[in-house]
Amino acid sequence: MSTYGHIRQYPTVPILTQEFYSGTQKETTGPELHRRKDGSREDATGTAFHFQLKECIEHSVLELLERHLIWRLWQEDLKVHTITSREWQPIPGSVRCVIAERLPFCLAICATDSFIGIGAKLSTSIQAALEGAIAEAIMIHDDYATPNSRAAPRHQETVLAMHDARRRMQVLGHVKKLPASQHELDLSMSINFGALAARLHGEAGEIWTATLPCQSGYCTKSRSDSLRHYKDPGRTGIPSIPML
Repeated sequence: MSTYGHIRQYPTVPILTQEFYSGTQKETTGPELHRRKDGSREDATGTAFHFQLKECIEHSVLELLERHLIWRLWQEDLKVHTITSREWQPIPGSVRCVIAERLPFCLAICATDSFIGIGAKLSTSIQAALEGAIAEAIMIHDDYATPNSRAAPRHQETVLAMHDARRRMQVLGHVKKLPASQHELDLSMSINFGALAARLHGEAGEIWTATLPCQSGYCTKSRSDSLRHYKDPGRTGIPSIPML
């Protein structure tokens, strides 16, 4: 059980939350971090663990923004540049990558005849985003590609779907029809965290972060009511994105 799962057991435990941009603080309790209004869509969230508090909060916010960018990508709301294995040598032949235009965000797809693994990463440099997305895609593929894989309960439905040939073709077909960027991509591009967060501020609205001290570091959960979550595609006929 995660730290945030564990805190649900203690309804009176006070947790200090802070709005990421304004620094406004308020106190809440464990269950409030998980509560959703009836009929509301799933909020976008991001959770991270780190030994340093500043990095922990930043990684949590990056995870939150990453999930929103995945949703935008799935809605064809982001122009992307496709990287082939010839352009980016570390990519194995079975992995394709798309990068959101002018953002250090990458979606990697590791596809074989029987399974698709998808990884995503938003970072402060294109290289870090590529490497993180590729590693996640390959890890998911290797962990869940076999029919007898012991998938986590929350992944079992997606694993079964990705073993279905028709569903795999839906996913690959969607990625193929994404709009391609006309501009040559600078693979050395980097951006500092503050500039990246500020750039996405307009979409994010308020981002609330709650940090718990752990035995050997910090655990932060960030949440936004404004950002869309990738598990809420919002368009009939487009499959949810598997296991990101």
